[in-house]
Amino acid sequence: MDSFISVSSSNMYEDGCQRFVLSEIHSGTNDFDESLIMGTGDSRIVYKAYIDYGSRVVAMKRFKKFMIEKIVFMSNFCKEIETLSQLRNPNLVPLIGYCYHKSKVILVYEYMANRSLRSHLYETQNRLAS
Repeated sequence: MDSFISVSSSNMYEDGCQRFVLSEIHSGTNDFDESLIMGTGDSRIVYKAYIDYGSRVVAMKRFKKFMIEKIVFMSNFCKEIETLSQLRNPNLVPLIGYCYHKSKVILVYEYMANRSLRSHLYETQNRLAS
């Protein structure tokens, strides 16, 4: 495990979705340490992180600032939290919680070992095409 430990997760809601405070996010990602980046995209960066005093590995999806400034984004963000926190399916990576603080918007998911689903899908397509 990395050399930092996060504080325990904060508020738990009835639907099973936790609301994290920004200090928990900073602690869990070691202040968004670049060595913990698992993937990037046009609108987000995904970090490997630790919660519950370092006992639980998670993936934190941090949205880039330009996305947060769009009103449509915030509406979709709230809908995504509501929907994903209620879904339980073995084919979906479970949403654990979220953090919304000024210009920082983060979703916290269960950690998916062995790389991302995207990498598995594209490698499978490449092998089939060969």
